[in-house]
Amino acid sequence: MAKGGFQARVAEAFVSWTRRASPKLRERAMTGPARGLITAQIFAGMARAFDSERGADLDAVVRWEIGHDGERPEVWDLVIERGKAHAARIDQAETAEPRTTIGLDRPTLLELATGILNAPQAYLSGRVRMTGDVMLAQRLTTLLAVPGAGRGAPPPRS
Repeated sequence: MAKGGFQARVAEAFVSWTRRASPKLRERAMTGPARGLITAQIFAGMARAFDSERGADLDAVVRWEIGHDGERPEVWDLVIERGKAHAARIDQAETAEPRTTIGLDRPTLLELATGILNAPQAYLSGRVRMTGDVMLAQRLTTLLAVPGAGRGAPPPRS
């Protein structure tokens, strides 16, 4: 089996289901008991989907702060070095300084990761906040492939 074959098929199936789900169902998935597992899979998928050729020149930490205003965010770092990426949930303050920090809520993370929403739309609508190197955040859109992208999303349920 090709590298990532099974994982790629699972990711594509999840993306397909998510794209067909209603916004209310997506929000329930990301605020319910499975939210931690879904979030961990999204970040593992980001690391697998990183384009090592396009990102070969990049060494950076991109911090993701996930949560609603007023709650303590769940923090993940996407660490990019020497053409590879890995993701880690951050629980302590002893971490590398990020070049950029992206803040968003859980449903927005899910919609970005599955291609329902694109990053410029999310930023312009205020659903994503960025600090630090905004050009790096913009470059991420060319470095991370969305599973099943290009197939066209089925219409969402109401």
